[in-house]
Amino acid sequence: MEYRRDVSFSLAKVGDVLFAQDELAGALNAYRESLDIRRALAAKDPGHAGLRRELCALLNKFGNVLAAQSHIVDARAAIEGVAPRASPPTYDRHPSSIWPGRSLD
Repeated sequence: MEYRRDVSFSLAKVGDVLFAQDELAGALNAYRESLDIRRALAAKDPGHAGLRRELCALLNKFGNVLAAQSHIVDARAAIEGVAPRASPPTYDRHPSSIWPGRSLD
């Protein structure tokens, strides 16, 4: 697994360089290859927060390239995949609900 993750990081770095050079098609392809690897890794270990964070960061980069290519709808879909809308956590107003095990009374 580790070598595949390394390959994915390398492909993402290639995408970063190509994006900086305004070679958008090449950047998109590099990011897409990296995304394929990271999605597979994240699917095998869905509880691994690091893999999920890396996938989110890469989806954001992918969306930025699409936006630079004026593919706004596709860019928005990619970027919204980064952080799906969820309601924020709810707490009752008692401080111990925010800091469990800590009594502030």
